Amino acid sequence: MKPNEYGFYDEKIVRKSGLSVYSFEDSGDRYMPSDFWTYSDLKDVLKISLTAEERENMIVGFQCSSKQQKGFSALYSFTEVINKRYNMNAKFFAQFDE
Repeated sequence: MKPNEYGFYDEKIVRKSGLSVYSFEDSGDRYMPSDFWTYSDLKDVLKISLTAEERENMIVGFQCSSKQQKGFSALYSFTEVINKRYNMNAKFFAQFDE
């Protein structure tokens, strides 16, 4: 799967992948797992850049954040990226404030 010139994926590619698709327009019943991060989030927060091969092979889902977005953003598992990059066996558990 290759992104377009903006780094987004075309709807045909996304649907063909069979991976989950999330949108901020989804109902409150359906939420994106907090372990799923965009590539931009990984770069900004963790200062991790994925290789082209990792960006293609580690996709776990897609996100569309607005109707103006020119395609779908790939989502990556935070845990999978950390474990692979740092040769760890970390486990991710979502924590909720009460």
